[in-house]
Parts: sequence; structure tokens; C-alpha cells
Amino acid sequence: MIRDRKAAFSTPWFELTAKQTDLDPQPFYSLKQADYVAVIAITADGDYVFVRQYRPAVEDYTLELASGLVDGGSTPEATAMSELQEEAGYSASNPELLGVLYPDTGRLQNRMWCYVVRNARAIPGHEVERGMEPVVVSGGRLNQVLRAGELSCALHYAAFMLLQLRSGT
Repeated sequence: MIRDRKAAFSTPWFELTAKQTDLDPQPFYSLKQADYVAVIAITADGDYVFVRQYRPAVEDYTLELASGLVDGGSTPEATAMSELQEEAGYSASNPELLGVLYPDTGRLQNRMWCYVVRNARAIPGHEVERGMEPVVVSGGRLNQVLRAGELSCALHYAAFMLLQLRSGT
């Protein structure tokens, strides 16, 4: 279906790609960027680890999962573990892939790799990435946080949906 594609604009964070199709004489534009990971971290006590940070795009503080872009040369799994450490100050082993999703099939070319880790542990004395505030939510309060819209990233709700489907609840 794609007859031609070319970069219309590039930055270190993304590339705007113009694609010629048989559907329209005008090019279709999409954003090409690195794949993305999000990790649901659950402690041995059944608490959930989030991060609060300021997001200039929405001009507000948001509650999110530890997440980030997969750097060239890294794997999604390794990125998930490093983001958990850098952003939240937690470590874990045995990440479980919940699924791989396309964040926006109408505009974005990248994928989102969703992981869950269990028995996440705080790293004593670890200094988290600048601007990040780890937030631990008890398992008993998780549904309240999700229903109230305190988690503000739609993609992270999708990760929780994959976890729910995996657990069969």
C-alpha cells in the first residue's frame, strides 16, 4: 500500500515521515520514534510502584508507571529494568512480558512493550532520576486510583488491562 516514504522532518526524539499511498494523492504523515516500555512493579507486600513527574506536554504533574524509550542497542526488557531503577529507585528480576501494543495506529509507528515484575524492592540509598517522585500505592487502593483517574496516561491503563487479562480477573 505504501508507494514511497521519506523523512519530512527529523529531531533526536522523532522523525515525521511522509508516506505516499494509493488511498490519497496527499501524503500521510506519521511519527517514527523508538519503541517504548512500561513496567508494572509489584512489591512482595502487593503494593504498586508508580512515579510522579512534571510533563511539559500537558503542563501538569502526572502519576505514571516507570517507563521510557528503548535506546538503540538495548532490549525492551533491559530498558524496563533500568527505567524502574532510574525513575523509581526499585529493582526486580524476572520481568514478564504482558504484551506488545501499538500506542496509536493512526499516527505512531512505534510499539509499547508492557512488563510486570513481582517482588520489586526499593534500592537503599538510590537517588532517582531528577524530577521523579516514587509513589507506592497499596494493592487495596489500586482500583480506587485507577477508577479516580489518578493514573493519567492511557497507555499505562492498557498495561493494567493486559495484567488483568493475564491474571484472569
